[in-house]
Amino acid sequence: MNKIKHYRLENNYSQEDLAKLLNVSRSTIVRYENMSDNEIPQNISTYQLKLLCKILNIDIDFFIKFKESNIKSLNIYNLKNRKMVTSYENFKDYVLIHKNKVDSDYVVKIESEDNINFNIFPNYFVLVKNTQKYTNGDLIVISIDNENPVIRKCYIDKNDEDKIILLSGNSKIEVLSILKKSVSVLGKITGVYFQT
Repeated sequence: MNKIKHYRLENNYSQEDLAKLLNVSRSTIVRYENMSDNEIPQNISTYQLKLLCKILNIDIDFFIKFKESNIKSLNIYNLKNRKMVTSYENFKDYVLIHKNKVDSDYVVKIESEDNINFNIFPNYFVLVKNTQKYTNGDLIVISIDNENPVIRKCYIDKNDEDKIILLSGNSKIEVLSILKKSVSVLGKITGVYFQT
């Protein structure tokens, strides 16, 4: 599904509704939706593209980037509200994140099954915001006693404010109640994505 169709559906427009707003035929909308995202800027006038982006609340920079490169689109789902946003993969296993698209600083490729119950599977990528701040229920990237970083859901221990409770997304991994000073918070998960 290309970006135009995705945002048309997200905004609850029918093809006919969008056609009327753009003053084009329904078949033109069908043609737009059958294009890949990188074909759109080459096949729609700049005026029409600007109007379309305004109606669907799409950042026009997304399409302009496709004019400048052949970077492929990836699906990214925000963990909090499950809405799809978009970023660009520019070389194997790395992603260029545009600050105006996703509030994150870096990407981590997942290789373990530690968080499958949180819908984070091996070969998915997670978007991480560099922060040491978190609230109850946040998925955070942590290092315990300077070990390798892991992703855990965190809660403040109600019985001891100096401790946090760390949950894995895999029932085979035990729940930890650990002193906050033993944990280095490296960031907070802001989204997860995978190639389709």
